[in-house]
Amino acid sequence: MDKEDGLQKFLLKNESGEWVRLKCTWLIAQEIYMSDICIAVHLVPRQPRDSAQWSLEGAREELYTFLRWLGHLAMEEDLVRPVAGVASEDDFKKFGTAALNGVKQWGADQEWHRGSFTFYLEKDDEKVKKRLADLLDPTPEIIDRYEPQEAKDTEYYLKHIREKSKQVETEGRNIGLYNSLMNSLGSLALAKGKSSALKKWIDGVLNAADEIGESVL
Repeated sequence: MDKEDGLQKFLLKNESGEWVRLKCTWLIAQEIYMSDICIAVHLVPRQPRDSAQWSLEGAREELYTFLRWLGHLAMEEDLVRPVAGVASEDDFKKFGTAALNGVKQWGADQEWHRGSFTFYLEKDDEKVKKRLADLLDPTPEIIDRYEPQEAKDTEYYLKHIREKSKQVETEGRNIGLYNSLMNSLGSLALAKGKSSALKKWIDGVLNAADEIGESVL
């Protein structure tokens, strides 16, 4: 059975065994789901018969009020879970480009929802099902084991610098760069000489710098 088909077991039902479906003025909570980790609502827009135009602002306020109310209601029953609303772009396209673009901004408007809930607008109903399934019953991802690379020693970097130095002229600025490097590393060695581990590392760099200087000069 596909993961999306398993959504039925999370449907919120009343005492008669019927799944809960709530109508507001501008939105319909088509299905309400609850799992051990999330409360998710499939939302669709609603056009009242007595209204000539669907209200973007009215729907936005209803979404805010409804999802916050649902979260507080769950908390009163000791069901502490994040709340998420999920909708499909296809359902809002009939109200025009301006309305659709407005709905697209809802999820990212943190000044509005302030983390009380999350909102996802998916491309179509198939994407809505997948999103709901991921929210309610996510599949753990297998992460490849990390294999750290072998640490590079001074000889490795010395070889690399020598190879690169063959590609440029060895007069003037390269000699000056070498001298500056020596002076800087020498000062650092004196300042940090009390640390044996750091001093050992600096000594290695200085020795490498000496060898580079010899090859340049």
